Amino acid sequence: MIARTICISMLLLLLTSCASQSTPQDPTPIPEDIEIFLERGPCFGACPVYSVTIQSDGTVLYQGVRFVEQDVEVQSSISQADLNRLVDAFEEAKFFDFEDAYNDSVEGICKEFLTDASFVTISITIDGTSKQVNHYTGCRGFRDEAELIALEDLIDEVVNTGQWIK
Repeated sequence: MIARTICISMLLLLLTSCASQSTPQDPTPIPEDIEIFLERGPCFGACPVYSVTIQSDGTVLYQGVRFVEQDVEVQSSISQADLNRLVDAFEEAKFFDFEDAYNDSVEGICKEFLTDASFVTISITIDGTSKQVNHYTGCRGFRDEAELIALEDLIDEVVNTGQWIK
């Protein structure tokens, strides 16, 4: 009798714990007009020169130019979860509040300026609004520097540009 009561109690506990678990929610839908773009430009040296464009369906278009393993156009894809991750990162960084350019053309932007570095351009279009930021990587010490570099690197990471650059 005691064994039966223990078995029933265990069974009820098991069923209750399973019922209380929530199912994962579907990812937030991505606007149809979304496009994320990253371009890494030349430097005085062997910096990889390439661009990637990410479209709302997760399609990735890579174009290698110079100092890369693949110097052709390659098509790939990322998941909606990865695309959501990128969109969330742009929102968290407050990308639309960034300056349009971080280089020596605007006095006082760069606290430190190194020559012969590369340019990085990133942009996003979402819900009919676009923003592009041009970043000379020799420009250092500006407000939003860490957030901008983190976005640049996150795009490379999510798309896995390393597979084409090496």
